Amino acid sequence: MGAINFNDVYANAYVRESVETLVEMTVRQYPMLASYNDDIRQELWIAINEHLPKFDQNKSSINTFLGRVVLGSAMKEVRRKYFSQRSISSRIMTELNEEISADYTHNNVESNLLAEDVKIVVDTLSPIQKQICESLMDGLSINRVAQSLNIPVATLYKYHIPALRKIFIRAGLKK
Repeated sequence: MGAINFNDVYANAYVRESVETLVEMTVRQYPMLASYNDDIRQELWIAINEHLPKFDQNKSSINTFLGRVVLGSAMKEVRRKYFSQRSISSRIMTELNEEISADYTHNNVESNLLAEDVKIVVDTLSPIQKQICESLMDGLSINRVAQSLNIPVATLYKYHIPALRKIFIRAGLKK
């Protein structure tokens, strides 16, 4: 086995450039990871440090070993870690909460006006349409709404939802 230490590898310009290139490529490929640049870079350096004892200079150069073996497997692990279902959903929820919070603080007046407009439209709806809207605004799924109204989901999708969309669009509320 080779006798190379982490400081020598860290000082290697080729390795540093390779790590930076992988980080940039990952962020370009997965823009939602842009805020995780430092974390991805750190994961790569940790993987390099962990794989160094396996390096054998009789089999390849350090650049080949790191470029093909270590960084390739490290990127698979990084992608697996950052793209697990739980990781994605928690990251998305965090980003959405931050975005909603920022939008709310910056557009508080606009949000209040929009809420008033929605309330005015909802107040003009038929009782079943009002119940559908209120249930959806309370966070119930389409299936739960249909179940609570004792109507088929298909009926809700085919008749009620399109009619409600038209009413809200006519009132100038597209989303």
